[in-house]
Parts: sequence; C-alpha cells; structure tokens
Amino acid sequence: MKFSTLFFTSLTSLISNKIRSLLTISGIVIGVFAIITLVSLVKGLENYVVGEFESLGSNLVFVYPGSGGLRNDPALAFLNNKLSQRHVDLIKREASDVIKSVEPMYQSGGVVKFKNTEYKAAILAGNSKIQDLFALPLKEGRFMSEAETRNNANVAILGHLVKEELFGQIYPIGKTIMLEGKPFEVIGFLEQKGPEYDPAIIVPLKKGEEISGIKNYTYILIELLNNENVYLDTRRIELALLQDLTIDDFTIYSAEDLLSSVREILDILKIGLAAVAGISLLVGGIGIMNIMLVAVSERTSEIGLRKAIGATEKDITLQFLLESSLLSSFGGLLGLGLGAAACVIARTWIPSEITPEMALLAVGFSLCVGILFGTYPAIQASKMDAIEALRYE
Repeated sequence: MKFSTLFFTSLTSLISNKIRSLLTISGIVIGVFAIITLVSLVKGLENYVVGEFESLGSNLVFVYPGSGGLRNDPALAFLNNKLSQRHVDLIKREASDVIKSVEPMYQSGGVVKFKNTEYKAAILAGNSKIQDLFALPLKEGRFMSEAETRNNANVAILGHLVKEELFGQIYPIGKTIMLEGKPFEVIGFLEQKGPEYDPAIIVPLKKGEEISGIKNYTYILIELLNNENVYLDTRRIELALLQDLTIDDFTIYSAEDLLSSVREILDILKIGLAAVAGISLLVGGIGIMNIMLVAVSERTSEIGLRKAIGATEKDITLQFLLESSLLSSFGGLLGLGLGAAACVIARTWIPSEITPEMALLAVGFSLCVGILFGTYPAIQASKMDAIEALRYE
C-alpha cells in the first residue's frame, strides 16, 4: 500500500476523533512547552550574564573570600572572609606595574524608606570609579565624587527599580531617603540595567561598612593595565596576597573565569530542567500508548477487513505508527509554539532565546516518543488474525 494512502488514512482517523486526539497529546504539549520555556529562560540568563561581562571588559580581576569562590556556599566564604584594607595596600604595592586601580567593595542589603514607602534594597558600596568599572548607565543626576567617597558623605544613587518603587513619578534628585535609619541625599538614579543593579542603592564605601557592620570587604575589584597577560598578572596579585593570607583564604577570578564558571552552572541547570521537563514527555508517551491500545481494540473489525482485502502486517504496523507519530509531532509543534510565545513575553525582563537546535531537539524528541510508545500497539494490531478480527463485535 502506498505511503501517501496510509498517511491520509491515519490523518483521517485522528481528525475523526478530535477531542480524544487533543487530550492524548496534552502530555506532549506540556512537556515540550516546559522544555522550551525553561531552557530559553536559562539561555536568556546566560545572554544577560555574557552581555554584562562584555560591558565590564576582559581586564577586570575579582578577589573573593574563601577557597571555592563562586562554587562554594556563600555563607562559608562569608565566615572565612579576611579581605581588608591591608590586602588592598598589598596589591597596590606589590603589583603596581600591572594594575590600573584597586577598588574594595561592600555588598549587603537594607531597608530604604521615603515618607511612608519602604523597600528592601541591595546595597552596593564603593568608590567613585565603580561607575566606569561596572558601566553603570546614569539616567539623571550625577555620580558621587572622589571627595564625597573620601569624606564618607551621605549621598546615594538609586537603581531603576528602587527609584520606581519609592518615588514613582516624583523627581527624586535632591530628596532625602532613610537607609537603615540614616538620612541620604539622592544625587542620581540609573537607567534600567538588569537584576544586579535595578534593585540596588549605591553609596560611598565606608557607608557600606557602617550599614552592614562588617569590616571585611565583600570582594576586591582590580582593573589591570591591559588584557594581554591576564594569567601572569593574576599570578602577581596572588603572590602579593599570599604574603598575608593562605591559599584557602581567597579566590582570584578574571572576568573570563567568572563567565566560564557561570556558564558551567547554567549548563548544569539547563540539563537538570530539561530532564525534569522530559518526564512530562514520557508521561505523554504513556498516554499515547494507552490511547493507541484502545484504538486497536475499537478498530478490530476494521483491521480484519483491511487484512481481508490485502493489507499486510507491515501496512497495519505502519498505519498505527503513523497515527502515534502524527499525534506526538503535532503535540511537539503545539508545545513549541506555546514555548515561543512564552519566550517572547519573557523578553520584557530577560533576553530569552530559542535556538534552532533547541527547537529541533524538542520536536525530534517528541516524535521519538510517539514512535517508541506507538510501536507496541502497532505490533499488536498487525498480529491480529483477519478471520478472528472480522468476527469481533
């Protein structure tokens, strides 16, 4: 029997049972939708991180407390934090010929208040150079000056989200906010940049120490003179710090190292999320097998008649395999469409992306599920005896 005839026969059979067909593919739709949506969101997060690091430049080096850096439990690094001004001075003295600047940083959190509105904000404390180092896009106002950071002035720059939450349509420049009970003058606010800076307030370095009550720095940011010998330059910084610390007391990352570590974490996350979502596809495959077994039972007389007029076992097998494959493929395409719509909506907040490889893999996997779970019912149908099948009521 011609393949085209079998194809249209299978398609007609599915269309004649629209509701059952749609219910059957629901598991496949949900599975593919989950895979596409979750993986595209992780890809969007990766795009955001890559964009942030590209804006920072490849000549930045970060010194974190603890031996494991980003791979460690943050609480362990916090407890083992020994980074202080002494180590900033060590780096400046011992590696002065390869560095452009050394900027200690505090990161913490606190409640900021304007009139009766409160917001739990991240606090980023540093010197005046961090605007350039982090490529912070100032929308209006100004950034803090060297004199203000040196004199520990009560000035603050608001992230986009903090400004929106506290002030809305009110112009914030010159207004006084209360940060952890202390007054700060708003001297500027940032454009929307991302989840790292939008919910943050930027204050002078010493204010970070006062607010957090912690003397040790969260990390030290180093700008190298160039990016030609980053490995050798970071080795110089490591040797400088080893004069006062042990190798387990700190971890040095270049911007490229940080990006590589983040990508490793995101790749693991992608695999984990795809595996969890893939379970939905397997459940959908079981649903397809169940319905196909029911269809074989319902169409026993039809199978007997087709065999009586010349259909071979191969024809019957192929027809039922086509039906299960069409069900799973349509479910995969529908799930892909819903995932693409979710991806477009998510781009409002994060640069999510669906790659062609991701789409082909999701739809291809759903097709394989249809073939795998449709094989047993198809074989059962093909093995029926024509005479016994015709007698079936």
